[in-house]
Amino acid sequence: MLEKREQEARMDAKILIEKSPSYISFWNPGESMGVVTSVLLLLEQYKDVWPKNYEDYRERALLIEKEFYNDSNLKNSESIQYAGEEALQILKALAQ
Repeated sequence: MLEKREQEARMDAKILIEKSPSYISFWNPGESMGVVTSVLLLLEQYKDVWPKNYEDYRERALLIEKEFYNDSNLKNSESIQYAGEEALQILKALAQ
C-alpha cells in the first residue's frame, strides 16, 4: 500500500515539475512563493510517504512565507528567490 502511495507521490511531483517554471527569477518573488507553496502542499498531501520531509519543509516554508508577506525589501526578495530554487530542487529529488 505504501509503495503504491509513494509511486503516486512521485508521479504528482513529476507533474508539478512540468507545471513549474524552469527558472526562478529574483524579479518575480510571487512565482517563487508559488513554487514554495506548491511543494509544501505536495508534501502535506503525501506526509504519510515523506513525514520527515514534510515536517522539515513546513517549518522552512512558513518562515519564507512570513518574510514574503511582512517585508518586501531586496534582501528578502533574494532569500525568497533562493527558497524557490531550493523548492525546485526538492521537487526534483522527490520525483525520482
